[in-house]
Amino acid sequence: MQTLGSVAIADPRHLVEVTKIKRPPTALNRLLALRIRIQNLIFERFELLLNQQIETFLFC
Repeated sequence: MQTLGSVAIADPRHLVEVTKIKRPPTALNRLLALRIRIQNLIFERFELLLNQQIETFLFC
């Protein structure tokens, strides 16, 4: 529990709102970040495969 002035704040989320401390990422934000990383990985793999197919076609 932290006391700011005369107001006791026990909930960390409320403390963040009152003190303007940047909140840690929520579960939804972590899932969104994971989804973006997976999409980027899939895109990179697809691009690699596509480039290999193009090179194979051009040099055959």
